[in-house]
Amino acid sequence: MEKTVYIKLNDFVKEEEYLNKLAKEGWRLKRISSTKYYLSDCQPDRYQYKIYFTDRNQKETKKYIDFLKEMNIRYIGRNSEKLYLEKETSDGDFDLFSDNVSKTNYLNRVERYLWSSFLAFSCIMLFTFIPAIKEFPTWTITRKLLFSFGFLAISILVIMQLSRIYKIHKSKKEIEKEQIISE
Repeated sequence: MEKTVYIKLNDFVKEEEYLNKLAKEGWRLKRISSTKYYLSDCQPDRYQYKIYFTDRNQKETKKYIDFLKEMNIRYIGRNSEKLYLEKETSDGDFDLFSDNVSKTNYLNRVERYLWSSFLAFSCIMLFTFIPAIKEFPTWTITRKLLFSFGFLAISILVIMQLSRIYKIHKSKKEIEKEQIISE
């Protein structure tokens, strides 16, 4: 049996948790598109998934995928900066990082990406919405509603990005604590 599920999550950590929940229920990710997961039924808890954020060029990404294949990790597909990876549960833990330094480097890359998108959303707010506020009293009700909805939507995106940045920062601090304790 096969099914298609629309991607509703924009937080790759929650998205990864969701895919692993589906795998425990007996669904295997076969491929992805920009808006959908394509799943087929399988033995429950047979597969596990990771979503790896990459900012590498295509040549470096291809090398990384080839390296992962040697570790019995299957590349499913890519959606923007996210690589979708699969490993059989019987092959053991699915950890892409062997040490705290590589985990921290990875989190730094994710954090840089999140900051850049945060800045982009902030610039949209500053350069689009702020100058328009001067004319706001003369607008029709419809235009005011559309403006308010757009401003609210961008504001929510800015807050979501800040929340993700905070989570990444918190994860980095936890890794630093682990490092200090292990030394």
